[in-house]
Amino acid sequence: MKQKFQFILLVSFLAISVYGQNTRFVVRTDYHRQTVDMQEQYLKKHRTFKTIGWTSLLVGVGGVGYGLFSDMSQDKAIGALICGGCLVLV
Repeated sequence: MKQKFQFILLVSFLAISVYGQNTRFVVRTDYHRQTVDMQEQYLKKHRTFKTIGWTSLLVGVGGVGYGLFSDMSQDKAIGALICGGCLVLV
């Protein structure tokens, strides 16, 4: 009787654990959608960094030009030249 009771408990435990699992198989469309979402995320980040890069380059070139060809004190011209050069390098 004790063996039957243990066998019933074992079978019910295994049945509960098998039916209690929430398995979700990866369908090809889900994988494709996940890949497209990741690509969109990276493309958005790429466009943002590209915009920041071009903006810093143009502002840096403008700063260098302003530092070289401006009619202001020597300290301010050197400061504009250094800041513009750093932006160009970035």
